[in-house]
Amino acid sequence: CGANLTWEYRSATETLKISGTGAMTTWYDSKSIPWSGYSKITSVEIAEGVTTIGNYAFQNFTRLSEVSLPMSLSQIGDYAFNGCTNLSDINYASSQVKWKNIYCGKSWDASAGLMTPNKTYTINYSDYTEGICGEGVTWMFVFDDNHLVIDGEGEMYDWTSSDLPPWYNFKNDIHSLYIGSKITKI
Repeated sequence: CGANLTWEYRSATETLKISGTGAMTTWYDSKSIPWSGYSKITSVEIAEGVTTIGNYAFQNFTRLSEVSLPMSLSQIGDYAFNGCTNLSDINYASSQVKWKNIYCGKSWDASAGLMTPNKTYTINYSDYTEGICGEGVTWMFVFDDNHLVIDGEGEMYDWTSSDLPPWYNFKNDIHSLYIGSKITKI
């Protein structure tokens, strides 16, 4: 479904999970997508690392009711969710400001949260994102005030230009930084 992406359908939960890194393939009709035969999909989980959703990716999946989108998402292709008449919940792993910066193709308006005209959606934004950045060390980026917190006890992992820190995507957004007193190495 993309050069570095994989997909998996979980029949027990009727969930499609897409993971990996990079862009989803651009399709030219909804019959070309690899999961087109799985019409019972009710939930789609797109993992962190996926940057685009291809054209027609979920068009006319009428049972689809919930979508989880990663903060790495930068583009939603033409008609990607067109005709998803039961879609009501969108879980986005970043802030409303970042949501409005996603490039959206035809039949989608991220600023209004619309995929089907005259339909109401619930878009759940995250207030923060967090993770591990060392043995006993965690990080958290708070979207509302653009604050990065590194806390815990011990040494942070060593980062390189090919293995960037997990908050790298926020490098232009960080306005303040707190490093806990028990962090022994940066």
